[in-house]
Amino acid sequence: MSFNQLTARPAVVAYARSFIGKLPYILGGGHTWQPGEPTPDGFDCSGFSGFVFLSLLGIALSPGLGESGTSETQWQDAVGGQVPSFSDVQLGDVIFFQDFEFPNPGHVGIVATIDGAESGTYVSAYDTADGITEEPWTWGSNVFWGVTNPISTLPPAPKPLEVPMIITENATDKGKFLVSGSRKSPIPGPDPGPALSLLAAQGILEQDLTPAELAELVEVPWGTL
Repeated sequence: MSFNQLTARPAVVAYARSFIGKLPYILGGGHTWQPGEPTPDGFDCSGFSGFVFLSLLGIALSPGLGESGTSETQWQDAVGGQVPSFSDVQLGDVIFFQDFEFPNPGHVGIVATIDGAESGTYVSAYDTADGITEEPWTWGSNVFWGVTNPISTLPPAPKPLEVPMIITENATDKGKFLVSGSRKSPIPGPDPGPALSLLAAQGILEQDLTPAELAELVEVPWGTL
């Protein structure tokens, strides 16, 4: 199955969660795994994050090493770029935590939930006692290091065509709509007055459409869709 930036995020979280409580923490586990090989018998933190992204999405988190690498190399490579603020964190991002013995990341996991208090949960191969777990995180805490966004390297989600969209307004009784197949929906309101606000909200302009979308652009009386 191929993924884009929209479909990959819930898939990564669900896949990571599917290993919770099922495999132990093994130092070095998962580091040398390659596509086509059996799932390892256990993981350490960077082996787990590397395995999830490579096996599900084909994304190597330490591409220069030919293996999953460590939390430090995954941070240094920062596939997809570093996330600058909490408001930019998304599900499926890779999150890093402080190593208190050395000035670099010492633990890594995958963001599973985000809440409004600049915190959430993440899935990782946590330690030898607990194996793979889901634990809390807080942006800016004394153990927090940073976040990267590997999923941003995937293709963007395609522009949806199945829902009619107002493109422009012409006269008081007509407007241009983008329709796909036989699925059509009524446009609220008896006149095109709301068209401008709806157009602005969607940020869609006729010149932004692809040739295929332009072929589906039709002009019809209001209220007939």
